Amino acid sequence: MAKHFEDHIERSLPGYRDGHDLICRAMDSFLRDDSRVYELGCATGALARAILARQADRPGLRYVGIDTSERMVEIARRRSDGDVRAEYRVADAAETVLEPCSVVVSYYTLQFVPLRHRGRIVLRIYDGLEPGGAFFLFEKVRQDDTEREVMAAEWLHRFKRDRGFSSAEIRAKDRALEGVLETQTAGENEALLRDAGFDTVVPIAQWIPFQGWLAIRHRG
Repeated sequence: MAKHFEDHIERSLPGYRDGHDLICRAMDSFLRDDSRVYELGCATGALARAILARQADRPGLRYVGIDTSERMVEIARRRSDGDVRAEYRVADAAETVLEPCSVVVSYYTLQFVPLRHRGRIVLRIYDGLEPGGAFFLFEKVRQDDTEREVMAAEWLHRFKRDRGFSSAEIRAKDRALEGVLETQTAGENEALLRDAGFDTVVPIAQWIPFQGWLAIRHRG
C-alpha cells in the first residue's frame, strides 16, 4: 500500500494535487529563508517534494515530515533525492511537540486522530507557530444533515468509479474506514481552530465532502 499510496490516493481523493498546489503557493506569504515547516502525516512525501521544489531558492528552509508509518517514512526519505532540507520522523502527531515554526500542514491527517486528542494537537500547533505563522488544515467533513451526507457519499463513490474502482472495492474501503476515520462538520473544525487561539480562520478549498482551511496565529 505504501509503495502505491500516491497513485491510490490521487484516484480516491478529488483535488488531491490541486490541494498540494494551493498550499505550496499560499505558503509563500508565510516563509522566510530560515523558516521551519512541519507536515503532520507526510505519508510518502509528495507534498514535501512539491514544497521544497517551489522553495528551491531557500537553502536555509527546514521541512520536517512526521508519520506513524515507518514504511511511508522510508519511502519519503528515498524519494527526497538527498535534499538536506528535508527531515522525516516516525512519530505520533499526538505526542509531538513542535519547535518554533512558520507553517504547519495537516493534509487529511487529523481526521484519523481520535476526537479526544485533536484539541491538544491543534493547541500544540498553535503554540509551536511563530506570530504570523500559518496552519493549513484539510479534512473530510461530515455534512450538516442526512440528505446532504448521502448526496456527498454518492458523489464521492461516482468519482471513484469514474477512476477505475469497482463498486466492491469502494464498499470494502468504506468498511475499512469505519471507526478509523472520524469526521466533523465544517463548523466543528473551525471551532477547533478558534478554540486553540487562531485569530484568523479562512476556508480556502472545498471539494465536497473535502475542505481546507488556512488558520493564522497573529498574537505573540
